[in-house]
Amino acid sequence: MKTDLLKNSTINSLFKKRAFQFILQLPFILIFTLIVSAGLYGASLSGSNISTVITWTIWWGGIIFTFPLMGRAWCFVCPWAAVSDWVQRLAFWKKRDTGLGLDKKFPVALRNMYPVIITFLLITWAEFYFSAVSSPVVTAYIAIVILIAAILISIVFERRSFCRYLCPIGGMIGVYSKFSILELRARDRAICRECLTKDCINGNKKGYGCPVFEYPEAMDTNAYCILCTECIKTCPKDNIALNIRPITHELSTSTNRRLDESFMILVVFAITLFHGLTMIPPWFQWTDLIMLNTGIAPYALVTIALFAFVGLTILVYFIFVLFASRSSLLTPHPFIAFAYPLIPLALLFHLSHNVFHLFGEGKNLIIVSSDPFGWGWDIFGTRGYRLETILSFDMIYYIQIAFAIAGFAYALYLCRRTSMNDFAGRGLIPLSILIVCLTIIYIVMLNQPMVMRMG
Repeated sequence: MKTDLLKNSTINSLFKKRAFQFILQLPFILIFTLIVSAGLYGASLSGSNISTVITWTIWWGGIIFTFPLMGRAWCFVCPWAAVSDWVQRLAFWKKRDTGLGLDKKFPVALRNMYPVIITFLLITWAEFYFSAVSSPVVTAYIAIVILIAAILISIVFERRSFCRYLCPIGGMIGVYSKFSILELRARDRAICRECLTKDCINGNKKGYGCPVFEYPEAMDTNAYCILCTECIKTCPKDNIALNIRPITHELSTSTNRRLDESFMILVVFAITLFHGLTMIPPWFQWTDLIMLNTGIAPYALVTIALFAFVGLTILVYFIFVLFASRSSLLTPHPFIAFAYPLIPLALLFHLSHNVFHLFGEGKNLIIVSSDPFGWGWDIFGTRGYRLETILSFDMIYYIQIAFAIAGFAYALYLCRRTSMNDFAGRGLIPLSILIVCLTIIYIVMLNQPMVMRMG
């Protein structure tokens, strides 16, 4: 059962107004400017600078909770995308037929998720290698580098090639948005097939063609649609729906699976586990022991550990898949098919992990809001406060366990469904064992004391 939000005349009218997106983007542009300014010119102590608190505790800790509810709605207000659009189009919201962009075609060989996987790994590596979480200036530099990349790609290549093929954050959101209760689709595919102008792809005087090259009539996944709402503006038949759907709908029904998406799922899952691993005492004990006995520098060690962990995760998954398919050659290939049940496991583990940051460390925003640059101000009288966590650590732990169990249960369900529908029941036992083992590992990690990232 789906509910089309665009059937509401007020919502429909808002999304058809070109200035609506700009109005919602503007606050995020201002916050982005504050983050960069505070990072470059504010105090170097992370807990005293609003740059790191907003970026790593509030935004990175909180954005994950928007994915199951709104999918890629972040892309609608993303400051990187907003600025690159303005530069490319030479307009804030008005439709222009000419702009600054050269409109080159993005290389065909790179029109997949592999470039996104590389940028996602690079941004994760930079976070660890340069200790971005504890460095306001590094946080600012990362934000600036992504902005420059988005602008340059928008000037050279057509539409939002950066968002579709290169954005590291968009790649992760694309994986998780398959779990979302929100979807944009064609209301009636027959109407799309009869349409001669294809304004949703080509654009018209009311709006631009789809910036990420999606055709609503053919869409059956949330992975790539950035909810920019251009097709809502341009469709002459008013044939676009913005549906509220069951949270399990896409993962339970979609059969459109791809190898590049499978690798993206595995990388996202590995990084989720790796983040948790680096915040528990055994990690510091292991790394100290390795450095003491080998002389490896800390930054080199974190680089080796990160890429080795991602490679190991993929290798372990591949071994379990071999057990699942050893009796015959199966179609679709189980390496692709069985990666998708890991999406709810990764998402719920990620949600679980970020509960700690958002509700354990989120109080820091109240403190630094009085002195965002760490210059000694006290605008709201909260500077120097010693606040309790938003939720007690016991409550945080119970929520984390609940998320982990929910992810485990739904991953097992999808694994069984995949096995029964595609492989006549084969592969169920080995892949179920893998899901059980991963869940046990994560729950063991949850029972370790986590290191607070900021004071």
